Amino acid sequence: MTRRGWSMLAMVVLCLAALPAGAVPAPPFPIQLQQPDGSSFTGYLRGDEFLSWAEDMLGYSLVRDPTDGFLRYAVQGPDGNLIPTVYLPGKDDPRRLPLVPGTRPSKEAIRRVVDYKRTLLAPKAPGAKWSGDIPNLVILVKFSNQTSHFTKAQFDPIMNGSAGSVKAYYREISYNAWNINSTITDWISLSREDQYYAYNSQYPYGHPEEMIREAITYLNGQNFDFTRFDSNHDGVIDAVDVIHSGYGYEYSNNQAHIHSHFAYLSWTGSEITTHDGIRIVAYHTEPEYRSDMTNITQIGVIVHESGHFFGLPDLYDYDYDSGGVGLWCLMSGGPWAGPNMDGTVPTHLSAWGKYQLGMAQPTWIQSTATGQTLPPVESNSNMIRVNYQMPVNQYFLLENRQKTGFDAYLPASGLLIYHVDDGQSDNNNQNRYLVDVEQADGLRQLNTDPYNWGDSGDPWPYGSNTSFGPSTTPNTKAYGASTSQITIGNIQRSGSNMTFDVVLGSSTGSYLSLNPAQLSFSGSEGGAAPASQSIQVAHQGTSALSWTAQSQAAWVTVSPTSGTTPGSASISVNLSGLAAGNYEGRVRFSAPAALNSPQDLVVRLQVNANPVVIAVAPSRLDFSAPQGSNATPQSVNVTNAGGGVLNWTIEAEGSWYNLSAFQGQAPSQVTVSPMSAGLSVGTYPGALVFKAPGAADVRLPMTLTVNTSAELSVDPRALTFQTVVGGAVTPAQRLSVLNLGTGSMDWTAYCTPAWLLCDPVAGSGNGVVQVRADPSGMPEGGYQGRILVTAPGAAGSPIEIPVQLLVQKLMSPTAPVPLSPVGGAEVPDAQPELTLQNATDPGGFPLSYVFEVYPAGGATPVWVSDPVPEGAGGITSVITEKLDSQATYEWRVQAQNSQGLSGPFCERAVFSVTASSGAGCSCGTSGGGALSLLVLAPLIFLGRRRSRR
Repeated sequence: MTRRGWSMLAMVVLCLAALPAGAVPAPPFPIQLQQPDGSSFTGYLRGDEFLSWAEDMLGYSLVRDPTDGFLRYAVQGPDGNLIPTVYLPGKDDPRRLPLVPGTRPSKEAIRRVVDYKRTLLAPKAPGAKWSGDIPNLVILVKFSNQTSHFTKAQFDPIMNGSAGSVKAYYREISYNAWNINSTITDWISLSREDQYYAYNSQYPYGHPEEMIREAITYLNGQNFDFTRFDSNHDGVIDAVDVIHSGYGYEYSNNQAHIHSHFAYLSWTGSEITTHDGIRIVAYHTEPEYRSDMTNITQIGVIVHESGHFFGLPDLYDYDYDSGGVGLWCLMSGGPWAGPNMDGTVPTHLSAWGKYQLGMAQPTWIQSTATGQTLPPVESNSNMIRVNYQMPVNQYFLLENRQKTGFDAYLPASGLLIYHVDDGQSDNNNQNRYLVDVEQADGLRQLNTDPYNWGDSGDPWPYGSNTSFGPSTTPNTKAYGASTSQITIGNIQRSGSNMTFDVVLGSSTGSYLSLNPAQLSFSGSEGGAAPASQSIQVAHQGTSALSWTAQSQAAWVTVSPTSGTTPGSASISVNLSGLAAGNYEGRVRFSAPAALNSPQDLVVRLQVNANPVVIAVAPSRLDFSAPQGSNATPQSVNVTNAGGGVLNWTIEAEGSWYNLSAFQGQAPSQVTVSPMSAGLSVGTYPGALVFKAPGAADVRLPMTLTVNTSAELSVDPRALTFQTVVGGAVTPAQRLSVLNLGTGSMDWTAYCTPAWLLCDPVAGSGNGVVQVRADPSGMPEGGYQGRILVTAPGAAGSPIEIPVQLLVQKLMSPTAPVPLSPVGGAEVPDAQPELTLQNATDPGGFPLSYVFEVYPAGGATPVWVSDPVPEGAGGITSVITEKLDSQATYEWRVQAQNSQGLSGPFCERAVFSVTASSGAGCSCGTSGGGALSLLVLAPLIFLGRRRSRR
């Protein structure tokens, strides 16, 4: 039977990506592919961010031409990668050209990429089994060349809605054990355009991780409380998602866009530690738009990338020549499920994924069990594990999948049987997947057809295929095995339930099983024996076994020494006479009727030289912080004051702090990070109780005091400096830092860029920062700087003070304007007052004036003033030396700025002195605040004279 089933896609340009990540595969539906000239055509994207190409609707491969950005028909290049031809879709008919549909990179080229990806994305063991309330931080960011199109409120139903949301999805697949509560930030503006952050197979050199780094820096400045997102107090954020403005590369094929992905921050630098001590080690990201490029994002891609965050690998085929597990799992094609494959109703995790995350625990069947019933997994966590006589890493998982709930858009319903090989890291080898669907129709299309994402022939029963056994197709043989003792038969539907029989072994005998197969003990030299431990002695097969047990080491005792399966045995150790060191012994279990007798139980013992003694320093911790801020973390050193090896654990009293570790081996250190920002004023007790086997407990008391809060203010709120090219450091301006509250306040001033000089840059309480500008080496122009004043825990913190610096060319002042006496005016005083309208200096520098008095029509002045400082109110005046009476004079004046540049003289003004020769001298100042100069001089002077001032 030939069946295309659900289309699976694989993508355009072969490329090694710079940033390793776990990503969602391209969508299984045609999209509009854009060309640089604005034209578009319908086609498919194939693959993920590591390896991608495009196809037209006839299946001919396309790649972008790096010289002009156009998608062109592709052929294999000399190195096996796809390279563009000159032929364009929509213009050239590929059927009339020397092109072959389905052209892909060579197997060698694909292998290079797959090996690289496998190295970086080897599945990591999931962290602690998640359950209960899980806080999820959702950060909205927008690129500098884009605006956001959906509000913060519009994302809440996507993340937290009662139906169809990320929260609803994980509640359903975890059987209400996981309750993901998302807190969504306001939109945060990023510093650069989308191209800078872009990351995809065409543009693998972008910086997507900078989105979260910039966002966290901003939130730190807002005193955002990250401690709310560390529910298990391990100092690491529980979950974080970055939703960016615009579109995702997985459906746009635009090289300026980001392919949605999960990534560890350590791959591109270092982890992030927030201002309140919470570490961010990884993130995942998706676009604000869904694949229709019109509506708000769907949940499919988000819950898929969240699966990576929780520790799951991709289960699609990395080299895109098979379908992986297709739509049967969220970690393969499942995120795109929904009406028209729009990703709004993603399918459940496979049984293996739920098992890995602790959402469900399979029932292990180790002997024949007929009449088994499995209800639908959509509402019941039941699943079955069978690994009878299989290698340790291989087993079958059985689950009942029905088209209901988030599984409503599955290809079909029925019993799914997975062959799991935990020795594999991924689903790249279609002949030996990590997780393989044993397809009931026997066609193995998920393993051989890259366009198949699952069909009605996958679940059991299929037609007359109601049995899965050693000789069926497919069969129950382990990889590399020639036979099998497992049969899952009589598979039938009973309403929405599935019934079947599990038949294990044959009449030839049973196998002896020990669980666990090894035990570890520890104690101190000359000390008491550690507590005994038990093992289960069982059989696999239809017949019970009689067994005997004999210790192979004098220090190991087993009780009882015989029994019948199923049963148990107690193992104890005796430390008497044993020197410090590590020991290994065995207990041999024999069952003559077992096919695998005897079986050895490995017993390991660590004897410490002397009893361990816990020592901690300091002996207590006291914290204090103003209300609204987190107190400074402190560390505790843990050492072993006795002998042997000290493995310690902590019992924590109080809930107002985080610990960097809850267990460790001495010598080591534990950091205590108070979460005082949300606490009321008061005193909070706590304690750390250190424990270790064989050692007395040590209790370290702690106290947190939350004081009344401080309030940060500054004056002024902006500063402006003006200078000239090549000028010296400007005079200082004062920036006052004020505490308007009642609590204590420590503050820090950050001045940027380098031309902005601040002193001091830190202080306590009220203070003054002297601010200067250094124009050294700066050309003419306007410059912007800022001073960021922060006071942890203080209201109003941080405050940003904008600083402007204007650097001007050094220019001469304008000519002043004579006001009096002018126009031949007669002056009755032999020491007339000369008044002018002040000149203007383009650079704003202070001015002074030099006055000159000439005989009418003369070329040599009879009096020249010393420089006269500029007067107030726009007017400057000076009183001359005594002039001859009954004579006519002319006067002029010139302005000079403080930088030594002089401007032009004004036109000469004419006046006559009518005073008698005996007139006395006058003195005083001009009105209106103008400056006057009194000069006593000889009545008669010859030649040029300088005024004496």
